[in-house]
Amino acid sequence: MTGQLICQDDDEFAVVMDFLPRHIELTLAEPGCISFDVEQCRDSWVWDVSECFQDAHSSELHQARVRASEWGLRRPISSAVIPCRDCGWV
Repeated sequence: MTGQLICQDDDEFAVVMDFLPRHIELTLAEPGCISFDVEQCRDSWVWDVSECFQDAHSSELHQARVRASEWGLRRPISSAVIPCRDCGWV
């Protein structure tokens, strides 16, 4: 899945800066996570996000963990799953 994390103000930016490193660490440790990459764009309030999970079930478990986490920021990330061919599920 690919998308963007977009902050609307300084408060949201502060939340991302505080929680993103741990979120990346937890995501990479999840069963079924093949890759997870977050890169800050030239506009410092925007990050490109790319994640690849072994299968749809692993991806759904990841999304459930994120929703239940203290991350707490509305993330306008694309909800459409764009399977990556390297992941092994299409």
